[in-house]
Amino acid sequence: MITVGIAFFLAEMGDKTQLATISLAVEYRDMLYVLMGTTLGMVVTDAFGIVIGIVMRKHIPEKAIKWISAVIFILFGLSGIYRVIAPRFQVTYTWGSIILISACTLYAAHSISRQKKEES
Repeated sequence: MITVGIAFFLAEMGDKTQLATISLAVEYRDMLYVLMGTTLGMVVTDAFGIVIGIVMRKHIPEKAIKWISAVIFILFGLSGIYRVIAPRFQVTYTWGSIILISACTLYAAHSISRQKKEES
């Protein structure tokens, strides 16, 4: 439980949520209520995430959850890369870069997975 609390604290520090909180505090000029509201909102949403994670872990193998999470993060990363590269370069370079990055990521993930199997 302490690990979850520490992870929650570190994950929420320095992200867009803090910038939104600062903007709301400036706009409404009542820092205490804004702090209470944003903190409550983060705690509630993280609690849902924790509960859903616990339920998923009972029904889905941990390895599958890790791979699904990895694929989702990779897709978000590739989407971000595409949005940045596409307006600046030709389509061929854009897709070539995305395919190259995807291949390197998959190779690294496969290598790490194989290395862990060998160590076991």
